[in-house]
Amino acid sequence: QVFDLVFADTAQGEFLDRRAAEVGITRKAATSAVWSVEVSPEGIRIPIGSRFYIDSLYFQYQSDGTLKCETSGSIGNGNFAELPLLSLDNIPGLESVIFEEL
Repeated sequence: QVFDLVFADTAQGEFLDRRAAEVGITRKAATSAVWSVEVSPEGIRIPIGSRFYIDSLYFQYQSDGTLKCETSGSIGNGNFAELPLLSLDNIPGLESVIFEEL
């Protein structure tokens, strides 16, 4: 197992970072998925930071009208297009929030 940590093609975690650093490469941090959404009725005001839920993932409403996944990485990139979300906050008049585009 020690030999696997020495070579870049088999190294993992900290050891892979250290091998890559030898040639000036650093790992980029994971980012969160951001989705555009369709809100019904149109024009309803959703407070920034409102939370929504789907498929064991939580999303927060952003100031630009998008939803940002609270979990970093590719998990928020799922096949959610046209699926409705469950609001975790009480937003008067809100009928639905549906994923549009990643």
